Amino acid sequence: MSKYSPRTLPFQVVGQFLGFVLKDGYKIKYLRIIVDGREYWFKPEKELRDRLSLNIPIHTSLQVTGESRVCEKTGKLKLKVTGIENLSAGESRVPEEPKPKPKQATVLVCQKSDCWKNGGATVCRMLEEGLQEKGLADTVHIKRTGCLKQCKRGPNVVVMPDKKHYSNVDPRQIPELIERHFASSEEAIATRA
Repeated sequence: MSKYSPRTLPFQVVGQFLGFVLKDGYKIKYLRIIVDGREYWFKPEKELRDRLSLNIPIHTSLQVTGESRVCEKTGKLKLKVTGIENLSAGESRVPEEPKPKPKQATVLVCQKSDCWKNGGATVCRMLEEGLQEKGLADTVHIKRTGCLKQCKRGPNVVVMPDKKHYSNVDPRQIPELIERHFASSEEAIATRA
């Protein structure tokens, strides 16, 4: 049996902006645009959604470019947007480059029986207290995980986004670990205050 690849066709339309369809109350999922008296929902690609402003005035004339395809399962037309231009103002409503989002700092702590019995609970508590003392409790997330595949060397901790793995962690090492990985976060918080 051969795999069927849906055929995509480029499109470029001009229409009036009606609003957004939002996900979770703030994430842009679709653009609602009237083209020749009919409403269409256009789905901007992820990078474009991250750069779009929610402040586009209703009835703004937009030129939308992208790719269209028919969904094999549902038979519905799918419209993926790769570019948007504001024709009312003669300029693009999309900024050139989005600011990179900082990666969420997370500390993974194994909570499986071997790690937990060897002091994982104490390590987790010391991490929570240490981050609280440094004012990092809101910016660094502690996540209790399943097995980190180093059972005999527990307790095990992984610091993200660095992906730095620590085994045989002693609770007395926690202040040094926090300092090593989160000192720059602490300085950023101090400059905001």
